[in-house]
Amino acid sequence: MSVINGGRVHDSWSGHVDGGLVLDLWNGRPTEILLRTDGQHFLRWLVLGQSESVDVWLQLELRPGEPEDLLYPGPRDLWAFVGDHKESQVLMSLVLDDVGVQASFENPGGVEAVTKLLASFVEWTTALAHEEGPQSAVLRRAIEEIQGFLG
Repeated sequence: MSVINGGRVHDSWSGHVDGGLVLDLWNGRPTEILLRTDGQHFLRWLVLGQSESVDVWLQLELRPGEPEDLLYPGPRDLWAFVGDHKESQVLMSLVLDDVGVQASFENPGGVEAVTKLLASFVEWTTALAHEEGPQSAVLRRAIEEIQGFLG
């Protein structure tokens, strides 16, 4: 029985505050988390935030059988993994200075999927930042940081 179906969690794995299973850490911080909500599994990946001030998370809906595959330790090319999930729903979110926003997108798939998703998220966040409010300045800073990452 796997941990996905209620089995034992390996001693080296730990839980995350949202109830997910931490699959990878960077400097002690979760960067890859396996989630289960209403019977559906998701991979939650910290795309930006290891060395940037803004945290940008990508949450990808997984196919049947994939959660078990993610339990095998070892390096994964998450850029390619996301790219292999064309037309899957992706939830993008960011957090900076206690301001958080999120939006859902359809995965375009392919080798540039993550880059395209980040660009779409920047466009969506830019429209949100144009609205007057206390979070506008924070969102503009986050947008600049994401655009700097994208080059």
